[in-house]
Amino acid sequence: MNFLTRFLIALSILWAGSFSNAAEDESSESWEDEVYLSFRYQGVIDEIMVAIAKDGEFFFPLTELFELLAINYTLSPKSFSVSGYYLHEDNTYLLDFGNYSAYLKDQKTILYASDFLIKDVDFFVKANVFEELFGLNLNIDLSRLVLKLETKDVLPIISRYENRRSQQRRMQYTQVSDEWYPLIHQRDQRILNGGLLDYTLFSTASKNNSNLTLNTSMGGEILFGDVQGTVITTANEFGASAQMSGVRWRYVLDKSPYFTRANIGALTSKGLNQRSIHGFSISNEPILKQTSFDQYIIDGNTDPEAEIELYQNDRLVEVATADDAGYYRFFVPLNYGISRFKIRIYAKQGHVIELDRQVDIPFNFLPPGELRYHLNGGVQTSIDPTDTEQRDLTQLAISYGVNKWLSSKIGVDYGSKENQNKPIIYNQLSSRIGGAMMLNLDLVYDHFYKMTTQGRGSQNSSWNFDYTYYQSKSVLNPLGYIQTMNAGIYFPMPVFVNPIIVRVDGSWEDYEEQDIYGYNIYLSQTIRGLRIRAGLKEDHGIRGDLTAENSTAQMSAVYSIPRNPLYHALIRGTYIRSDINFNNVLGKFESFSFQLSKQYSKSLKFQFAVGEDLIAHNRTYELGISWDAEKFRSISSIENSNHTHSVAQTIRGSIALDRPNGEFLWDNRQQVGRAGASIRMFVDEDNSGRYDEGEELLPGNAVSIKRASARQLSKSGISRLSQLQPYRRYNFEINESNIMNPLLIPKNKEFSVILDPNSFKVLDIPFFTTGIIDGRVDKMVESTLLPISGLRIHVKGIGDTYESTLRTFADGSYYSMEIPPGDYEAWVDESQLEFLGVSSEPGKIEFTVTASADGDFIEGLDFILK
Repeated sequence: MNFLTRFLIALSILWAGSFSNAAEDESSESWEDEVYLSFRYQGVIDEIMVAIAKDGEFFFPLTELFELLAINYTLSPKSFSVSGYYLHEDNTYLLDFGNYSAYLKDQKTILYASDFLIKDVDFFVKANVFEELFGLNLNIDLSRLVLKLETKDVLPIISRYENRRSQQRRMQYTQVSDEWYPLIHQRDQRILNGGLLDYTLFSTASKNNSNLTLNTSMGGEILFGDVQGTVITTANEFGASAQMSGVRWRYVLDKSPYFTRANIGALTSKGLNQRSIHGFSISNEPILKQTSFDQYIIDGNTDPEAEIELYQNDRLVEVATADDAGYYRFFVPLNYGISRFKIRIYAKQGHVIELDRQVDIPFNFLPPGELRYHLNGGVQTSIDPTDTEQRDLTQLAISYGVNKWLSSKIGVDYGSKENQNKPIIYNQLSSRIGGAMMLNLDLVYDHFYKMTTQGRGSQNSSWNFDYTYYQSKSVLNPLGYIQTMNAGIYFPMPVFVNPIIVRVDGSWEDYEEQDIYGYNIYLSQTIRGLRIRAGLKEDHGIRGDLTAENSTAQMSAVYSIPRNPLYHALIRGTYIRSDINFNNVLGKFESFSFQLSKQYSKSLKFQFAVGEDLIAHNRTYELGISWDAEKFRSISSIENSNHTHSVAQTIRGSIALDRPNGEFLWDNRQQVGRAGASIRMFVDEDNSGRYDEGEELLPGNAVSIKRASARQLSKSGISRLSQLQPYRRYNFEINESNIMNPLLIPKNKEFSVILDPNSFKVLDIPFFTTGIIDGRVDKMVESTLLPISGLRIHVKGIGDTYESTLRTFADGSYYSMEIPPGDYEAWVDESQLEFLGVSSEPGKIEFTVTASADGDFIEGLDFILK
């Protein structure tokens, strides 16, 4: 409720205090007065309505109420009547005040003189007339001066609101790209910026030795690109050492289809085999993974005018109605990964039909016509310190989206001293068949050919199969396979209330001198929160007449004690797991383990585990404590194995330099490679749009990110958001209800920002005091200006969505104290002008509210009615 609303209600309460006294003093005379009522309805309407109290009865403005409820009406001032239809076109009505009668369809109702009042600006009607004709039950809570409305019908204003929400939801889910708010902060490229440091301190101590390791990862911005690296320091009884690793610099230009990034330093190659190199890479691949691949059409036929609901991943995203022929159609975004669609049809005779569809889009799929490349080269790094031989590596891969169901990738790998110094050429084809089946072909010429296929069925079932034929033993086939094959199937069996989940996997490896094949079978079932899983794993090796066999049966049980007040707080929410393995070849139990963990608070967690190798008779106990403090994370553990004790301690956290504000920020989460935002909300006293020393900072967390999550930090009156993605554009929104002063509004209520890497970007959010507008309305009567009360004055922003309706008081004046800076136009309500039979001079008034810390004051917004 805004300030003006509260002010008007307060005036009405003061008036109501004298209401009963006035009634007693003037009981012998007829009296009437205006009453300001707060009218709210189902979270859609929140307005002040002016009713008239006369002789202890209340009368409500007819056309104003119909306007608020979006009920169709036509005003005829000359014949003193209002006509239209209620809810649907064949339900017509006529209120003929001149002839004291009302009609709903063909049914006539007598109106008495005491049922209505004819005033200058509207017809005022008693509550019983609204209830008898339209089923609108109006009641007043006199203690709070609140008008309440009850009806069994769905009123047009509610239908409009739901339709608008449905349209917004439709836009949200059918757009492939995001709808961005105005961009107020671009990516800032700097020669030197940022300052993030992640640290992990790990120490172990046992009877025989102790060890201390400190890993520090540092991130920043140098020469317009982000840079990061790690320093590993180790100390033990043999001495101390330190080394630097993983240093790389990256330049990003995510605005061109031809080039998006360049990397120099310690990298991971992206060819057939991923390898660690020291070198370079360039690419036009997007910095941030795309979420939407294309639009998808879901359509079908059902009963005419049936209502259809569409669910995507168990979330209602669209509602539609079948046409006269029973046809329906949805446009939805086709996202990467698995998209599960459920169609629920409410058909005739009350029966419900449910249909399932599932679409899988792999992340290597490209939209039609899109081309991407990746080139990297450098020197391979070996994990063996004695290997000093230099091996160069160069890789180039080009991917292209042929159409909606086919993507192709062509690549060349060249490694010195590999493959007889010959390049390896390959082609990868990814296809989607029928929306539910994937088929991939890997053609690595002179090395191997591989086919992979997978599909999904109803009730979340799935299957996969791959076959590889190797042409020779090479760097891509070091084990000497001739051919390999793998297959698997996953399906639920609806035997009980909760289905039994079945998974079967099989494999075959063909070598020149032997064959190895195996299979796994797993069953799982959940019974009242207890999940039981049983499986059998077997491998068989055949070499001539010799056969080797390995067979293990496994069983596990998992249970979480419900977070129910019926259970004691010490055990509530406890996680319990037990595993046991049986060796079928030896006929003995092989191992068992038991684990128990309890989250006692948001920051404290205990864990206990015991396990034993039953064949080697080795038992292990472990007790762990995790503590998430505000500035760091601690993990402590004690382990006993074979009567030997060891203690381990890990402390992990990060330090960020908020350079513009000159502060260090400590956190228990890793931040290198991420981005953050320091949000400074302030009252802009000099209208500069920038924060100046001494300006008032506004406390409170009023900023949120749309469709993203972030970690909230607060220090020195500045809100900070961490764990965000660099180079990504985010939509921000300001919740004005979290600002203590209701007269303050932000310059930008909705805006977007592109965040910088390895740094906290300062977002200055200037606030201004809302403007005050003041005016009056007078009616020219025989060269005399007479004030008109109860008129509606509409105020609308020019070029934005701001709308407000004000009312004139008894002296003809009106005002508002919460007008945001901007350009506006104001005019007198057209239907009331028609009711009065006059015109307004001027017809509209345009004015501008200027942003100011003290608030702008606009007066002289006067209208004369003639």
